[in-house]
Amino acid sequence: MSRRRARDEPMEPYHYNEELQAEFQRILLEKINERAKPGDIVSHVYGPNMDVYNLLPQCIHVESSVGYLASPGLPFRIYESSAWMHWHYGKSDQEDGSNYKWVIPAAFDADKWVFWREPDNYAVFLGRVTQRKGMNELIEIVKCVPDLPIHVYGPGDATPWTTTAPANIVFKGAVFGQERVEVVRRARCMLMLTVYIEPFGNSGIEAQLCGVPLISVSYGAFQETIIEGVTGYRCHTLAEWVAAIQLNPTLDRETIANLARARYSKEIIGQNYDWVFHQFADLSRQG
Repeated sequence: MSRRRARDEPMEPYHYNEELQAEFQRILLEKINERAKPGDIVSHVYGPNMDVYNLLPQCIHVESSVGYLASPGLPFRIYESSAWMHWHYGKSDQEDGSNYKWVIPAAFDADKWVFWREPDNYAVFLGRVTQRKGMNELIEIVKCVPDLPIHVYGPGDATPWTTTAPANIVFKGAVFGQERVEVVRRARCMLMLTVYIEPFGNSGIEAQLCGVPLISVSYGAFQETIIEGVTGYRCHTLAEWVAAIQLNPTLDRETIANLARARYSKEIIGQNYDWVFHQFADLSRQG
């Protein structure tokens, strides 16, 4: 079995240690059964754990931070964006809504993503280096802005694009920790060209927390995470991408950072979760 042993190795999400997974599940079931009481809220992260769900029928089970493909899922779900919630409605051919589905964005440590007023002269792409993240489109855009360096950070094999890439794009590999913060906050703008319907897009929020304008496609969660002409731009055509990149220096970076903190800091998101969890508790009383 192939396993990832170092950060610079490519991530293969379907490679995992079955023995370790089974042992973790055994310990999880034992410990959670010792602690859980009827009426407790059990939060399932990154998909429902059906063994836990079946073990604790007297508890309230909720899928939190739903930003993944899942169907039909648990009765209670908290999505990371309204776009993603409604994508699931459409996928299941469901025309009627549900009062037991909520939308709460992901939470961020705003103290980590420090505001930076004077950017360096480069745009940043931060994500998997793959066609699904828009690498083909990025190459075409970069050709139209030859005076702006584009720094691409992320895991993946860049060789399919290096032969056609213009001189102003540089593939720098994966980046972690404080170095990741630095390359994001010093950027003139962040580019996100996700081909699929983006459930949320964490790196775009990290950029905004630093005051970095986000330029993206115009579908998915970006309809909610970008205030057009204020915190960034959503683009359809090549001409729009070029215009947005040229316009982004006119956006106020301090405003971008303040708005992101008011919407996505862990303190604000924590209050949202607290309110929803109180609603769960009320279901056993007045509802």
